Amino acid sequence: MSTKTLREAINHLDKADDNVTKFPIFKGVVAFKRNENSSTESLLRAIKKFYSQPEHNFQDIPDDYLGDFEKTFEFMRRYRVDGLHKMFTGLCVLDDLYMKTTFTYNSFDSQGYDQPVIEYYEEPEYFNLASSQFLKDLFSHLSLAKYAKLDNDDVPLDYRYNTLHANHEMMYDEEWFPPGDYSDYRKSPEAFREAYIKYLRWKEGNSSDETFISVLK
Repeated sequence: MSTKTLREAINHLDKADDNVTKFPIFKGVVAFKRNENSSTESLLRAIKKFYSQPEHNFQDIPDDYLGDFEKTFEFMRRYRVDGLHKMFTGLCVLDDLYMKTTFTYNSFDSQGYDQPVIEYYEEPEYFNLASSQFLKDLFSHLSLAKYAKLDNDDVPLDYRYNTLHANHEMMYDEEWFPPGDYSDYRKSPEAFREAYIKYLRWKEGNSSDETFISVLK
């Protein structure tokens, strides 16, 4: 895998139709190895660059926006990430590296939206963390019985230790917020955080499908 093939894969996943299901779609990238020039830092830069690019081109501007500079500017500057499940989910390079996207505390403004972040783990020598974490995250996105998901979250202490000591890279160098006016869970930082917590609980098997869907409205 190179930074070029990574961008192509993420671009493909970015076009996935989120309306297929009300539940988050697991958007994963798997590579057997990366080329010698694809350092962890270069992969992080490629991901950040992709999600920092405008989602729209000038030909996408609605006709009623033409001539209105403020509306046109706001339309063009919209982040690609406009909600909880708008990024790729996990990137696994076998026996090497695992990256996942999540949200973290807002260091810009304690009252603002939780911020998108890339969490990554360098592969320990003594067990295959990358593929294990990829499969664990994949399994957590399936609609399964509660105890199946609870078992999925029951992992050995050494595995848990390494995942708790992950590295983090902020997706954006400036404060992020959902672009646009929304009436759903994106309407306020508090509603967004509540939905994110319910999302984590749903992945762990501690929240029912119905409860999780209701908070997204």
